[in-house]
Amino acid sequence: MEEQAFRQAVEDHRDVVFRIALTYLRDRADADDVAQDVFLKLLKSDGHFESWEHLRRWLIRVTINECKSLFRKPWRRIEDIENLADSLSAAQDETKV
Repeated sequence: MEEQAFRQAVEDHRDVVFRIALTYLRDRADADDVAQDVFLKLLKSDGHFESWEHLRRWLIRVTINECKSLFRKPWRRIEDIENLADSLSAAQDETKV
């Protein structure tokens, strides 16, 4: 993608990309990271976009996919606190025996 076209795409779509990421992730820092990753993918892409709307839809889809990918990362997994408490109490019972 040409530099001028890339700059214009970032200017036109950065708010939409950030708001979608923030809606999914509910964390400003993570939303910033996702937005940065999305625009890096755009910069590296060889795709030709037929129109402004085609580019917008591509950015939205990539943003959603990046958010979902972030949820699959090991450090983002949410554990049930009751299961954790049960496993800790079971471990304490084993050490008492």
